[in-house]
Amino acid sequence: MVQAILSKIRAKLGIRSSNVLLRYVIGVMILTLITVAFLQYRWTTEAARATQLKIGGEVVGLMTDWHLALFREFSSVCVYLLVGPDAGAQDEWQDYQVRLDRWRKKSRYPELVSGVYIWESSNQKKPRLFVLQSGTNPPREVEPEASSEIILARLSARSSNLPVALSAWKLQPDGDVLTDLISRTASSTTNALAGWQFDQDRFALVHPIIHHPLPGDVIADVGERVDWIVVTLNPEALKRTVFPSIAREYLGSENETEYTIVLTSGGDVSHVLYSSEPQSTASILQDPDASMVVFGSVSETTEEHLGAALKNGASLGSLKWHDVLGPLWFPVIQYEAEQQPWKLLIDRHAGSPDDFVQRARSRNLVISAIVLLLLAASMALVVITSYREQSLAKAQLDFVASVSHELRTPLAVIGSAADNIADGVVEGKAQLERYGHMLREQTRQLSELVEQVLLFAAVKDGRDRYEITEVDVAHCLETAIGNTAYMLQRAGFTLDYRCEPGMPRVQADAAALTQCLQNLIVNAVKYSGDSRTINVTARLRRSSNASEKVEISVCDSGIGISDTDLQHIFEPFFRSSEVVKTQIAGTGLGLALARRIARVMGGDLKVQSELGKGSTFTVTLPVEGHANSIRFSDNISDNE
Repeated sequence: MVQAILSKIRAKLGIRSSNVLLRYVIGVMILTLITVAFLQYRWTTEAARATQLKIGGEVVGLMTDWHLALFREFSSVCVYLLVGPDAGAQDEWQDYQVRLDRWRKKSRYPELVSGVYIWESSNQKKPRLFVLQSGTNPPREVEPEASSEIILARLSARSSNLPVALSAWKLQPDGDVLTDLISRTASSTTNALAGWQFDQDRFALVHPIIHHPLPGDVIADVGERVDWIVVTLNPEALKRTVFPSIAREYLGSENETEYTIVLTSGGDVSHVLYSSEPQSTASILQDPDASMVVFGSVSETTEEHLGAALKNGASLGSLKWHDVLGPLWFPVIQYEAEQQPWKLLIDRHAGSPDDFVQRARSRNLVISAIVLLLLAASMALVVITSYREQSLAKAQLDFVASVSHELRTPLAVIGSAADNIADGVVEGKAQLERYGHMLREQTRQLSELVEQVLLFAAVKDGRDRYEITEVDVAHCLETAIGNTAYMLQRAGFTLDYRCEPGMPRVQADAAALTQCLQNLIVNAVKYSGDSRTINVTARLRRSSNASEKVEISVCDSGIGISDTDLQHIFEPFFRSSEVVKTQIAGTGLGLALARRIARVMGGDLKVQSELGKGSTFTVTLPVEGHANSIRFSDNISDNE
């Protein structure tokens, strides 16, 4: 797979060959990127998970604080009444009355308790209900309200003895109470406020107490039967004062809070006990961010649930913090098997914690991907730069070798001719003229080679300048053909030259244009193979926008250029592997300089070629040109 990736990369980057070291370097870079991407993904996932647990912990902590504050208010009256584990065996009704008065003076919400009653359930024939009064006034007998008949009946049914009374909250089947069984199991139900039980439908806290004589009491002996102390809470005070006060304490003001809370005893709006934002109640009931059982018939506390999960090897991340169990301080009296508990629902204004974490995770993944792409791009640039530097160094070495060869040939011919003339080998005017022509041609080739090298050096340094004037295309063509006539004649070429009559002048540098065309003709001679015909044409073209351009084409029927090499023939020093194998002389600068010359004059040089059939190079020049002086400062080593 890595090898296939390397091949694609080399093809995209124009890398024609690669040494083993470069392959390994690219392979290591790819593996490094894959490893970094994998680690970044893992880190992002773990970070998102940690953030989710953190937010979940904050939400659970907020709900727990709210729950504890509510319990503190509920339990404060129970604590002041001091109904201990002995179920008030040492207390009289006056003691409870004094303690109730003390609570009312100390409590933040004295209106929370609407009344404290004693239910004389030890009197099986006719139980009586007494309400505790302020000061030293004795308890006053009152008639039970219709709404309290259900709970009073339950308490009377579970008053046979203290163990049975302590389990009064449990749901029992109709019929006789199995007293012996209940007695064995009731003692296991204990908590911080032993004996207190809560009726969530009637907002009442109840506790069994040992019977003490009450006003008008005529009972001599009640045996093991117990009475009940009943604390009724004020629902309106809870909804209007206690719940909002606790919400403000832990959630802040309505303008500052991040959360909305709803306390409900069922699944619809009719069972809502309190909502910090009533307009959002319905939606929160449908899909809260988290919920906590405040009072209900459940068997586990939050601590037990957490401990069991950890004991079973579950990680914190696997715990369902969205639906947790709060500390259960009061057993809730059960009237049916599927009784709905009080639940605290919470919703985050900024959106669900899961959605928030997912958005943050997606954002982090996008940022990580961008960073990895930048890293990959940087690595690719390093590889490309390194390869091109190596290619340039190799091309320059090839160039030096080629130039040395190109210099050696004319110098050898000139030296040999000079020796022959000096030694008297050359005799007669005809032979002397032949040697003169040969020396002139070799000198011209040597001069052109030196000029190309100097031109390339000037272009690299940005020192070359061209004077753009009106130039006669036909004259430049004829000059280029004349300069190459001896080469064409010696190589046996026939040049077919056609120029449309009335050709307009173009904006160009005459010498540079002549050099550009001469390079194309010399190139056609070198690569024509067995063909000995070159076609040169000049014509005027009009485009759809009415602009005019002169096209000069040099066409040969030679070896042609492969599709792969076509992408690189205008690069400095480039020579295809096939050309090198056939030992065709050249420096690799001719076409690069020709295109640069055409472009600096506002034109271009393009090529059409088919392998084995020949090539056509076309120079296009605008009839109306640029400014009078253009600096030829483009970096010739840049990709076209």
